[in-house]
Amino acid sequence: MNNVLMTWRGALTDLANQIVAWTEGRNAIPGVQVEHEQELVPVADEPLLQIDVAGRALLRLEPAGYAIDQVPTVVHLYAYPTMRRVRLVGPYEDGWKIQSREGIDMGYDWSAESFHRILDALSNESFPKAV
Repeated sequence: MNNVLMTWRGALTDLANQIVAWTEGRNAIPGVQVEHEQELVPVADEPLLQIDVAGRALLRLEPAGYAIDQVPTVVHLYAYPTMRRVRLVGPYEDGWKIQSREGIDMGYDWSAESFHRILDALSNESFPKAV
């Protein structure tokens, strides 16, 4: 396996583990359940995690196929079946960048708080579909 692919997989595995840590254990969000394989192995265009948000939506974290083997890379976080989504681009020294589906920077840092806001927004039917 080449170094770029190992770096790509490592970055995505770290991101997935971070999200799991933000949603399970002492950080658990009521009604939110994360589904994932025991060993997180990133594959392009396949969900790495599925997040059930209180039965309102199923969110998926999916590495973009067009960015495979690239770091920084692109990961989609989207609600199924509505397909509302944001893009996460990174990792950078200061973390992941949160962008609209069109690639416009959303203007806030990647953190547990912003992740929770994204979960709520993507699972809320009144949220604009252009995200």
